[in-house]
Amino acid sequence: MTRQPGSTTFDAAVPISTLSAWNPNMAIAPDGAVTITWDTEDGNGQGLVEESTRSAGSQAFSAPTTVSDPTRYSYENALAVGGDGSTVVLFRAWDGSNRVIWATSRAGTPSISGVSPATGSVDGGTSLTITGFNFTAGATVDIGSVACVNLVIVDFQTMTCESPAQGAGVLDVTVETADSQRATAIGAFEYVVPVAPTTTTTAVPTPSTQPSPTTTISEPIVPGTGEDPVSPAFTG
Repeated sequence: MTRQPGSTTFDAAVPISTLSAWNPNMAIAPDGAVTITWDTEDGNGQGLVEESTRSAGSQAFSAPTTVSDPTRYSYENALAVGGDGSTVVLFRAWDGSNRVIWATSRAGTPSISGVSPATGSVDGGTSLTITGFNFTAGATVDIGSVACVNLVIVDFQTMTCESPAQGAGVLDVTVETADSQRATAIGAFEYVVPVAPTTTTTAVPTPSTQPSPTTTISEPIVPGTGEDPVSPAFTG
């Protein structure tokens, strides 16, 4: 049974094995993916080790698959998941002379949690940072069907690259590991046509060349004399 984050109730229990099973083991990867293994026997009494997985964020487990050699009676499985998402299963099985410990392993499945920035020029050359999980040596990044250039795997959770030139539109971003496991972020990057900058011209007023107007101030005339006024004389 499982319980989602923040919930106080468990989901309804579902069977994940189809045959009689015992010795179950479970491991959770750092990204939240779940792997469960168990011992079982097929209809002919052959001992097998099977597994079922659930992706991060999903509530459904996969159909059982056999991880041991079906030609050898296998039992007493043990399970471990590494920090990079890789899975290792151990079990006992007959090697023709003795019952020895066998091991099988699988690289972790990649996942994408973010692509930044989400838009770039149709001319290409946009520097991208892809974050997620299980980015291993040899991984590639495609935008649509065209590979990113100058790809750098910073660590198993981060990659950087430059977008290739493509036509305008929204495209998926896909990470593929060297063993052909894929993760796709639907519509994670949009190509846009750059907008040409516009130039605005502002007219600057030209100083006037006309002569400045002059102002003439006239003194008043004393009525009846036609002469300029004079200051009155005072006598003691």
